[in-house]
Amino acid sequence: MLASEETVHRSYRTERVRYGAPFIDMLANEIGTGKAQRIFVVAAPQLSGTLFFEQLKDLLGSRFCGAFSDIPAHVPHRALFEGVRAAREARTDSMIVLGGGSAIDTAKLISLCLAYGIDDIDTLAGYSDLKRFDPSSPPADDTVWVRSIAVPTTLSAAEFTWYAGVTDESVNVKRVVGHPLLIPRAVLYDPQLTMGVPLPLFLASGIKAIDHAAERIASLTAQPFSDAVSKEALQMLARSLPRIAQDPSDQQARLDCQLAAWLSILGGNSGVRVGASHAIGHMLGPHASMPHGYTSCTVLASVMRWNRPANHHRQRIISTALGRDGLDAGDAIEQLVASLGLPTRLRDVNIPKPELRHIARKTMEDSSIASNPRKISSEEDVLEILEMAY
Repeated sequence: MLASEETVHRSYRTERVRYGAPFIDMLANEIGTGKAQRIFVVAAPQLSGTLFFEQLKDLLGSRFCGAFSDIPAHVPHRALFEGVRAAREARTDSMIVLGGGSAIDTAKLISLCLAYGIDDIDTLAGYSDLKRFDPSSPPADDTVWVRSIAVPTTLSAAEFTWYAGVTDESVNVKRVVGHPLLIPRAVLYDPQLTMGVPLPLFLASGIKAIDHAAERIASLTAQPFSDAVSKEALQMLARSLPRIAQDPSDQQARLDCQLAAWLSILGGNSGVRVGASHAIGHMLGPHASMPHGYTSCTVLASVMRWNRPANHHRQRIISTALGRDGLDAGDAIEQLVASLGLPTRLRDVNIPKPELRHIARKTMEDSSIASNPRKISSEEDVLEILEMAY
């Protein structure tokens, strides 16, 4: 049967993805393709001053113009604007970012703020209407952009999105803002750089990648492309995350997870959106100072259970891809999370039960609520999910 509406698959503005060599060699090849003379480094705090950081500075030589590493989780807006001021004062013409989702989002947001002279959260929030942009086609203007090269250390896949989250500290709510040129122009995957991330945090970021893929498979608007990349992502992650849990030094399993994280996010290029797990995670993370990987560990299974009346036929695909055919998707996900030694319930991460309603109320502000497979009409529906997850 023909689709009743036009489907548009868009190619975003990523130019290259490199893997299979040490990051310093790949970076030398990558910066050789451009003309940047003043390269600013955004680095997760735990990477500043490490051997990798010093190798990077040595490679850049006189092109290194400064660095910023004061990056708390969930990108509080005051810290972000400190980074913007540092990059502006350094007169940078290119950036390299080393770290996980918060570091990568920080670099992306610095790019946007430099391009349009943004210095306050209210102006930045003006870019939260993502429908105004076609991510495959930047606006035709004369704006000069400082774009980035991303060297990820976790599995968040923030390196492949054209939007980023920033926490508005005045209300403790995460705002998602976007622009087609936020996305890094190149991505370099070296599993060796992931070794410094605490093992539980790294594994939990893999559950976030599972969240990306599973919510798109569960979508009622799923497409053949989104299904293909999302299923492969789930299969790779279900094989490789347990290998890393058993042997953290397994470099091939870590690289396989990095490639799976890339696949996990690509379904969005076909316009397939995520749902309530992402919406709750966007608000729960900054509310409880919790990494997004842990929000997925504790919420995704319950979202699947709540949605099951609307998409049980789609959820079977998830269970099979995770190697747990015959289980409901919620049970399959929870079983995998538990097997990695990660928390599966909100009570496991010390969320006070009386705060659930406040989290539910904030979640209704997130745009992903509208694309949940089962209609969410009010904060009572979100509260029901949160109570299931408790």
